[in-house]
This record gives sequence, C-alpha cells and structure tokens, in this order.
Amino acid sequence: MLLSTVVDILLVAAVLYWLIMLSRRTRAWKLVWGIVIFLSLIPLTEWTRLQTLNYLLRSFLPLGSVIIAILFYPEIRRALEEMSKLAAWGGELTGTIRRDLRTPVEIIASAASAMSRREIGALIVIQRENTLEEILETGVRLDAQISEQLILAIFNPGGALHDGAIIVKGSRILAAGCTLPLSTSAQVGTMIHTRHKAALGVAEETDAAVVVVSEETGTISLAVGGKLHRDLDAVTAGVPESSGWRRRNGCSKARPERQSRQHAQTGGVQEKMIRHNLPWKLLSLAVAIILWAYVNAERNPQSSKVFLTSIQVKGLQNGYTHDLEGGAEAKVTIRGTAALVDPLRKDDVSVWVDAEGLGTPGRATLAARRVRVNVAGIAQDDLTLNVEPVRVRLRVEEVRTRRLPVEAKLLSPPPIGYSYGEPRITPAAVAVSGRASAVARVARLLVTPTLNPGAKTIDQEVEVRPVDSKGAVVSGLRLDADRARVQMSLVETPATKMVLVSPRIVGQPRPPAVVKKVIVSPPTVTIEGKPGVLMELSTVFTDPIDIDGAEDAVTRSTGINAPSGVRLLGTRRAVVTVQIGAP
Repeated sequence: MLLSTVVDILLVAAVLYWLIMLSRRTRAWKLVWGIVIFLSLIPLTEWTRLQTLNYLLRSFLPLGSVIIAILFYPEIRRALEEMSKLAAWGGELTGTIRRDLRTPVEIIASAASAMSRREIGALIVIQRENTLEEILETGVRLDAQISEQLILAIFNPGGALHDGAIIVKGSRILAAGCTLPLSTSAQVGTMIHTRHKAALGVAEETDAAVVVVSEETGTISLAVGGKLHRDLDAVTAGVPESSGWRRRNGCSKARPERQSRQHAQTGGVQEKMIRHNLPWKLLSLAVAIILWAYVNAERNPQSSKVFLTSIQVKGLQNGYTHDLEGGAEAKVTIRGTAALVDPLRKDDVSVWVDAEGLGTPGRATLAARRVRVNVAGIAQDDLTLNVEPVRVRLRVEEVRTRRLPVEAKLLSPPPIGYSYGEPRITPAAVAVSGRASAVARVARLLVTPTLNPGAKTIDQEVEVRPVDSKGAVVSGLRLDADRARVQMSLVETPATKMVLVSPRIVGQPRPPAVVKKVIVSPPTVTIEGKPGVLMELSTVFTDPIDIDGAEDAVTRSTGINAPSGVRLLGTRRAVVTVQIGAP
C-alpha cells in the first residue's frame, strides 16, 4: 500500500508539473492561480466552519469541468497535441530531446554551414524544456518537418520570413518569422549585432539553444544558458562542451580526450536537469500530497471506536500464576478509515502483556510491562491505536495447592425446641490452588446454608469460600469444586422457659381490714416442655391460700401447679405472704 501511494503521488505531481510548464508562459497562467485559490478556499472554509460559504463553493464544483473547458480551450487543445507527441513524460528532462535531435542537429549544422559560406543571416531557436508559446505567437505557424532545404528557403534574403527566427522542436519547425526579445544584460558589448542580442535574450530567459549565422561576417555562434559562443566551425569543431550540446556520429571527429570529457559532463547535465525549475517541481509535489490527502479523506472518511478489553498475559512459565495491579481491563481507541474501523468488533481486538522471563521459585516477582494491542486481519500501519493504561504492573508468583475440609456454618439459630443435626457435605474436602502467599493465608473452607421458614431440613448447593483466620475471604484462588451440597435436619429437643408464679388467694379478711400487698418467693420458676406448649404459657399458679376472716398478715408455703405436659425445673413450692391492714 505504501508503494502504491508513493507512485500515485509522483504521477499526480508529474501531471501537475507538466501542466504548470505548459501554461506558465501563456495567458492562462493567471487563470490557473485563480482556480488554485478557489480550490484552496473549500478546505479552508470547512476547517474554519464557514458552512454557508463552503456550501456555495462546493455547489460550483460540478460545473468546474465545463468552466475549465471553456476558459482553457486553446491550452487544452495544445496540451492534447503535446501529449500525442510525447513517448513518455519527462523525456525532455532526462535528455531524450537530445537523442531525438541528433538528426535535426546535423541538418541545422549543415544548413548553418551553407548559410555561413553564402553570408546569409539566420536565427534558429531550438526549444528544449521551457515553452516558447509567446514567441511562437509573433511568427507564422508552420509545424513542418525539418529539412535543410526548408531552412535555406526560409532564410533566403528574398523571402518574407528571412528577418525573423525559426522555432525548432524535435524534428519539427513550429514557426518562422518570429520576433525574439533582445538581451538587456549590461555585459553585452556594443559590438554585438541585433541577431546576437536577440539570441542572448532568449537564452537568458529560457533554456533554449539559439544558432546564429552572421549576415556581415558569416560566422556561426551559439547562445545557450545565457552565454554566447562565437566563431564556431559547424562542421569540424561542433558545439562547445560548456554549451551542454554534443554532436555525434559523423558530425565531428572528436578526439579521445574530448570523448572522455563528454562522459564527465553527463553527470553535470543530469544534476542541472534535476535543479532546473526545482521550486516548481517541489510545488507540484506538495500540491500532489495535499490532493492525495484530501481525496483520501473524502473517499475514505475517518472513523474511531473504543473497546474495553481484558488484558491477557502471554509467555507465563508453567507452574506460575499472575496478578495485574491497576486493573485487568484496557481501554483501546482505534482510529482509521471507516471501511476498516466500522466493521470491527470487540472479539477482533486483543490486548496483552508479555510475562516472558518473570518468575522466581519461593517468592513473588513484580515488574512493569507495556500493554500491547493487536487487531485481527488489519495491518498495524493502517490504524492509529491508543491504549490506556500504557503500562501495567505484573505480579508473578509460584502456584501452590492445598486440600482442606469443608465446614458448614449456619448464620441463624434453630427454632425453639430444635437443634441442627450433623451436616453431610459433598465433597467433604476441596483442593485450593493459586499464589503461594494467598494459599498459605487460607485457614478453612466455609459453606453457609440457610434454613427456609417452616422447613425442617436443609438440602442446598452452596458456594465454597476460602477464609483466613479472621473470617475474611481470600481472593484470587481457584477451587477444584466451587460449590458443595449441604444436607442437614432439625432435631427436636425439650425447651425451657421462665414464667411468673401467680398466687391464688381465696376468702376476704375481716372487715374493715383489706389486703395491702402480696409477696411471692420465688417470683419466677423455670418450666420444661414442648416448644408449642411453652409458647402459650407465661404464668403458673400456686395452690389456694385462704385468708378468710384474717386480721393480720398471712404467710403460707404452698405448692406450685404445673400445667399438663410441662414440668417444673428446680423448686416446686413458693412462700406467699399476704399483708393485711386497715384501709
């Protein structure tokens, strides 16, 4: 995916650079900047939340292709013509123009030599990378196949086009009778003729090469790179090395030392080609990157999801267990394109820490470990993952096992008159496994059954809980049976109850004396019997005590009567004192 992205950006940058080079010397250049500003306003208004303006700008986008076709009709036509002539993009930059012009150079050299001998003036502009559209518009369009006869005919002193320059591109003569801009450099001497100033003017503003034949002296000159090379022999000397041009295969007989210098010059030419128009190349690349990001965001909108996932531990040695301090869950935030993020489920996300190398026999090991995230089926480079916490403290300790009996503890007392029988617990013992320090804290295993109201038996499956000596539950342990069945019955037992002793007084004292107070000793007694009978009793009575006609206090030792089904525990008699006095 990375390779395809790079290729995509470079191709777009190449197209943008080609369009810039094609239009920057034409009248469409200012319109191009206007379109760039218009397109830049769309993301700018979206970022600044100017919703109405953004809506209006986007409304014009569907009409963009029609508007561009109308405004740039001449430029589009010319661009299509140029595309049909190019074998591959960048041929001019990498030197293919020089390979294409090998035969044209021979033709130009031969024509220049012929005109030099006849002292016929000529200006031949060889277009390279930079477009010469403005110069072409000053002449007559030809678009003819280059030939020596055609060049000689154009510059014939009797012809209508002989005073202007011809523009050559590849093997075609694009135009003739063109007017060239004169050089304004202060270094140009007064002895240089108008043709040479015109050649220098083009060479200073563009990368074109201009061949000049002097009408006065017949000498051949070459203007390239802002410099003028004079008095050349087109047939034998060829073009100077500093000009960047070479004639090959029969145009000149280069000496061996010149051929070696030719190879050394190749690297410099390539470096110059790279540096040439470097700001425009960088601008094209930057715009291509921005376009790629914008299109990618439009076609692949961003999305995010949050998952709470348990942290797994990998790489733990056999015979060891672990604890995660600070929580066993992690919050995972996943960001990426909606096509990748929206279908994700919790099961697709795994969170884990590495415990490899941890664990010492006989003691616990505590270490901080980084939390790692993996999303099934998706490359990590395609997503932005954020996990909290980033690191956790991992405690690793040796595993121990103990087998302990299970004990029953009833939290509520039995009903009155009953007691709990011996419990039957299945299984009677349970193995406890876990961290060695935690297993050592376990004092016993408890089950706590409950008696349902009105029930006489208990038959329940109850959770088995490991507790320490203080009754607190020890957590983090594994039991081979986490529940136990408890069976237990209620056993009926005699109940006792303390009740009041109420004296039974019969008769009346001699008038006018009255009963002032009655004292019973003991005032209460303990009785024993069935719970149902005892629940209805609160008082037992003594035998009758007769006080009929008594004038003073009467004290009697009398028996205490127990109801049927109940027996007295302890004393069976009570002393009753009846105090009698005047009213």
